[in-house]
Amino acid sequence: MIYDKLRTLPKVIQMEIYETGDLSLLSDEEKPLEELAIIWVELDDKFNQKYNKKGVDKVFNLEKEINYQEKRFLIIELCCEQLLFSKDEKIISLLKSEGYKFDENSPNYKSQIDNIHREAKGITININRLKAKLPKIEEESVKSENSIIDVMASYSAVLNVAFDFNSCSVEAFHAYEYQVKTKIKHLESQSKKK
Repeated sequence: MIYDKLRTLPKVIQMEIYETGDLSLLSDEEKPLEELAIIWVELDDKFNQKYNKKGVDKVFNLEKEINYQEKRFLIIELCCEQLLFSKDEKIISLLKSEGYKFDENSPNYKSQIDNIHREAKGITININRLKAKLPKIEEESVKSENSIIDVMASYSAVLNVAFDFNSCSVEAFHAYEYQVKTKIKHLESQSKKK
């Protein structure tokens, strides 16, 4: 059997593939890795479209901005280091294009480089602020292989429904997840009324 639909793919297998990258888990038959990779990409795209669209776009944009700012900081640092050894018009114009004031003929040549270096440290503050906006890695996915089983067990307890954790499909898992969130919201609104 090949798990090629979210309706049939067990959630525990999806999580194990995320953790290990072992695409052979998608099939109990010997299949070429290229075929399994195509299936996995399609499943992952469908999953993100259905359950994770907003989060994926936001995380992607944050990671892209963090990456840009880290590279920008590194370039400015390297430019400052290079200018300590030799004056280079291209490097000076690069720093000026980044908004830094620099006069290569000034008697305060080294102090200008130190100022740029110090100002560039502000980029790291921005990077840390962006990193703080990234979703935290849930301890459940890090602490053990059975963490998804623990989540399913809690869903089962909250909903008072018994189901086979190992065969619970991705779609069923997220349906249970939705029901748990709905129940929690309902209980919270009931407790506010009291």
